[in-house]
Amino acid sequence: MDAETYSNPAVQEELQNWNFVKVDVDDHGQVPTFFGTSGIPQAIMVAPDGTQAPAIPGFVAPGPFVQMLKDYRASR
Repeated sequence: MDAETYSNPAVQEELQNWNFVKVDVDDHGQVPTFFGTSGIPQAIMVAPDGTQAPAIPGFVAPGPFVQMLKDYRASR
């Protein structure tokens, strides 16, 4: 995800609408439990108002990733 998706300019632009924090679960093992997830990679997006979008599990290419985030924002 780092090399292909998160570094993509369209993804970077869309992420400006979200609170994006990358967490190393090896160093912060309580985070997956807090969000109720166990798979890696897993994108858990939280909007600035605190609303959590549905988790996005596994690798997702840049185009579909951006569309998922835009669709969620539009549905709120």
